Amino acid sequence: QMASLLDTDTAGLNELAKHHNTIYPIASRCGVFAKTDIQPLINEGAAKEDIAASIFQAVVNQTISGLACGRPIRGKIAFLGGPLNYLSELRNRFIETLNLKDDEIIVPEEAHLLVAKGAVPVIPVVIMLSRDTIVDCCRMLASQNGVVVAAGMMGKVKTVLQMVTISLVLINNLPFELFYFPMTTIMIWLTAFVSFASGYSYFVQMKSYIFESM
Repeated sequence: QMASLLDTDTAGLNELAKHHNTIYPIASRCGVFAKTDIQPLINEGAAKEDIAASIFQAVVNQTISGLACGRPIRGKIAFLGGPLNYLSELRNRFIETLNLKDDEIIVPEEAHLLVAKGAVPVIPVVIMLSRDTIVDCCRMLASQNGVVVAAGMMGKVKTVLQMVTISLVLINNLPFELFYFPMTTIMIWLTAFVSFASGYSYFVQMKSYIFESM
């Protein structure tokens, strides 16, 4: 929304901010209030480059005040997540605001993916995605023969397990993490097994239509 006021997108906002000279105070707690600060700057002819950098500074101010809650931030800082990976000027505003030295700045490769690495094993995910793709293809082939294949019991169980597993992944295995019990990992593999069994059941049910279409 802030970028649209400057007739650009987030990438364009980042490019503009690279050439700024002045930082203006912009409300950081609310987007509506931020707009009421930005619009007068535009009307008064402030440089877009300065407004862009000021928008990033507002994000930095709100993030630091929210995370630190008044406590000093010390030590090495790792910049993770999509915005901090793709928006170099947002990252630079953090570095300048926190007065970070070169040896205190950590920008990992693929920083936008780092927080998710290891969260879910690859093999069960591939099994589940492959199963859904194959079943969709089988249903499409059956529909060409005028047959509608309803979801079986295994398919419904698979869907419920997937919903529970996704929820556990999103909440970081809580409350089981408190007891060091890997419930999320167990659910992921159980869901993968049920997905495979459900996919095989669909294949057996629809194999006649598959072979007829070949």
